[in-house]
Amino acid sequence: MARFGRGFGLVFAAYGELMLKYQSLELTMYQFLIMRVKQKTTLDQWNRKVEGWYGTTLGRLYGSVKAQGHLTHGLAEELDGAVEMRNYLAHRFLIEWAIVVPSIEARDAALEYLAMISDRLAALEEALADQLRTQGVDAEAELGNLDEETRREIEALQPARWPLGPPGAH
Repeated sequence: MARFGRGFGLVFAAYGELMLKYQSLELTMYQFLIMRVKQKTTLDQWNRKVEGWYGTTLGRLYGSVKAQGHLTHGLAEELDGAVEMRNYLAHRFLIEWAIVVPSIEARDAALEYLAMISDRLAALEEALADQLRTQGVDAEAELGNLDEETRREIEALQPARWPLGPPGAH
């Protein structure tokens, strides 16, 4: 990062925050997919289904949600754009941005661009939450109503170690 000079860490931080928001969008796709799971599904079947979603790209998750018919045309178009943008960010943004001659102007332009995408993604997430609420799903309300035992069970699902070992082990 020394090549970029002071202040360029802000771009990497904004990029990381935006990619986290895209991971949150994947979780929103899960909420739509859950609506298709049959009520008599066993816990093991649920776990296998969710584990399968973990290995699925945002584009494929979205394709499955789109096929369900739960999205308005406008939301489907916004999600098309969001998937395209996520792929651009994941595969090209940093490379293209890194080859620009480092300058305060380049840094500020990158930050402005990432902020614009972040705002648009936040609006999309809110519209998707509204769509889910019209279908009887309010994840925030449901999380707020969890009993202590369920909260402990969810906390127990968190990984006990990082996939590559503890930080600094490599």
